[in-house]
Amino acid sequence: MRIEYLSLAILSSAFYGSQFVPQKYCQKFSHELYNISMNFGIIFISSIFFILFLKIGFGLDGYLDIISGLIGIASGVVWVIGNRFLLVSVENSGMGRSFTIINMVSVVTYLGGVIFLGELSSLSQREVAISGLGVLLVTFGSMLVTFTSTKDETGSKVKYGMIFAFLSSFFFGASNLLIVVAMNILHLPFTYTFFFVGLGAFLGMVLTTFLKFENIKNWKRVPKEWHAFAFSSGILWGLGDVFGVLSIKNVGGSIGVPILQGGMTLISAAWGLGVFREFKSGDKDEFKGMIWKFLVGIIITLSGVWALAQI
Repeated sequence: MRIEYLSLAILSSAFYGSQFVPQKYCQKFSHELYNISMNFGIIFISSIFFILFLKIGFGLDGYLDIISGLIGIASGVVWVIGNRFLLVSVENSGMGRSFTIINMVSVVTYLGGVIFLGELSSLSQREVAISGLGVLLVTFGSMLVTFTSTKDETGSKVKYGMIFAFLSSFFFGASNLLIVVAMNILHLPFTYTFFFVGLGAFLGMVLTTFLKFENIKNWKRVPKEWHAFAFSSGILWGLGDVFGVLSIKNVGGSIGVPILQGGMTLISAAWGLGVFREFKSGDKDEFKGMIWKFLVGIIITLSGVWALAQI
C-alpha cells in the first residue's frame, strides 16, 4: 500500500476517533437533539470543501449521474441511522468501548466487498488467507472488549450501550459499501461523493428527527454552548469523511475501512481511557481485569487491522 494512502487513512481516523470528545462536555444533551446540531456541522464543513475542490478542480475525475448521486446520498442516510445508535452507545458505554466495538464495521465492509463487490478477486490464495485472518482478529478483539463492564448497575448500562455499538456497525458497514459502489464501481467523482454523503446525512437527520415539532421546540431550548459542541463534533466527522472517502477511493473499502477503524480505536481509546477516565470500579482486582481485557482486545483488533493492511 502506498504510504500517502495510508497517511490519508490515519489522518481521517484521527478526526473520526475524536468526533465525540465534544459530547463529553454536554452529556445532558440528548443524543437525538445532539444529532441535529452535529449534522449542521457536517453539512457546513462538507460544503466548504466541496466548493473549494470545485474551484481548484480537484477530485472531479469520473462520471456524475443521477443513480450514482442517489447512492451517495443513500450512504449518508444509512450512516445517520448508525450514528444515532453510536451516540446512544457513547453516552452509556463511553468512547473507548464504543469505538473498539464498532471495529465490526471492518468485518461488515470486508465481507460485503468480497462477496458482493468482488474487491479482492485478484488476490492470491496467500493474500486471501491473510485477509481472512485479519477479519477474525478484528472480530475477536472487538468482542473481547464487551467483557470490560463491571457487575453493578453501571455494568448493565455499559452492556446496553455496547449492544447499540454492535448495531451501529452494521449500518456503518452498509454505508461504506454504498460509497464503494458509487465511487469505485459507478465512478462518481471523489469531490461529489463526500459531499453527497454529507448531504445524505443531513437529509436523514431531517427525515428522522427535525420534522417532529416537539423536537424543534426542545432543540431551540438547548444552551448555545451545547449546540457549539455538537456542531464542532460534526466538523470533526466531516473532516474525517473527506480524507476517509479519498483513502477508500484509492485502496477500496475492504482494505481502507479496517485501517480507518484501527486508527479510530487508538484515538478514541486514548481519549476515553487516558483523558476521561471512563473505566471505573470499586473493586481493585476487577478494575485491573477490565483494563487488561480492554488492552488485549485493542492489541488483537489492531493486529487484525495490520494483517489487512499487508494486502
